[in-house]
Amino acid sequence: MIYDITGLLDYLNLDKAHIIGVSLGGMIVQNFIIKYPELVNKVVLINTFPGFPNQQGIEMYKKNLINVYNDKLKDPEKSFFDHAYGYTRKFRKILRADLKKKHYGLWSAEDVIKNSTIDIFTPQDILNSANAIAGHEVRDRLHEVKNKTLILCADKDRISPVLVNRQIHELLPNSEFKIIKDAGHDSKLEKALEVNEAILEFLKG
Repeated sequence: MIYDITGLLDYLNLDKAHIIGVSLGGMIVQNFIIKYPELVNKVVLINTFPGFPNQQGIEMYKKNLINVYNDKLKDPEKSFFDHAYGYTRKFRKILRADLKKKHYGLWSAEDVIKNSTIDIFTPQDILNSANAIAGHEVRDRLHEVKNKTLILCADKDRISPVLVNRQIHELLPNSEFKIIKDAGHDSKLEKALEVNEAILEFLKG
């Protein structure tokens, strides 16, 4: 996957770029900046991991996504709310109360549900991503990264907890750490304004 990033930079004729990764994307970005630090300006990591806990965690990841896949084929709306672990309970109630309501003037629950039915993550995709995650372990190499990095996490993230993201911060020598309050794993949507403001402020500095 990291070679897809180098290919994109080549295609765009860019020598360097800021790079942002969320969750699994954040794992890919960590591996990318270790291998190609010279291609990166600043880095933003959001709700991610420096390594996956163990094989049991990988199996749980696969099982959960397979369940989401099967449920989505039957009833996309029900599947969305049954598996909306990335949002806080309070925000899930707001989403369910009005599927058409535009949050931040940009997106609605209806939009997210519709998008989730386009180019669905297949069982093979799930297997491929699980295999990629199983090989992700960079705790012993993050100290090599000198790029300025912002680590954003959410205080109510049950998937990638604050403690895990703080560990990345402690291992990265040139990093800043910020917690988004009252948000879950999908803080980029639930707290879009705060997340975007934190990113823009970091990139401007």
